[in-house]
Amino acid sequence: MAILSKYPIAAYEEFKLPNPKFEVDNAMGEHWIMHDKFAQFASIQVGERSLNLFNLHYFPVHYFHKSLLDPQMLPSKAELMQYLMAKGLDLPTVIVGDFNNKGEQLQAVFPELFHSGELEEVIQVETTIQNGHDQLDHILYTPKHMSMTKAKADKYLSDHFALSVEITL
Repeated sequence: MAILSKYPIAAYEEFKLPNPKFEVDNAMGEHWIMHDKFAQFASIQVGERSLNLFNLHYFPVHYFHKSLLDPQMLPSKAELMQYLMAKGLDLPTVIVGDFNNKGEQLQAVFPELFHSGELEEVIQVETTIQNGHDQLDHILYTPKHMSMTKAKADKYLSDHFALSVEITL
């Protein structure tokens, strides 16, 4: 994961999410152990304004036959939400990432992100994974501070499509 910006990065932090420590023996007989996951935060200076940017890659619990709504996911979800809210959605904010919400709508897994209308999703597409039917990758933003134009999902040489959008503060 990386945050690249043509504007100055005024602050940067990484934070580790609590690992649910799932394990599974897959169909090939391999023993898989859930790896740690991190998220990033950057405060980007755009002229006289600051933009909060979060980048994350959430736990792929579907490989472990679990749901993001599983009770064992609550500590990770709570810490992620606490971190996002502590940085404040009262500033222009963009949250991007692979939420790994396979088979589950993002609004059902993280209703706290949407319930007050502080965040909206930029683009909703049928899929963001090659040969799939799930949107795992998302761009969320604070609509009271910015508008989004020209949002699209493009196929590239990856197992995930590239989401892109133009932002107007």
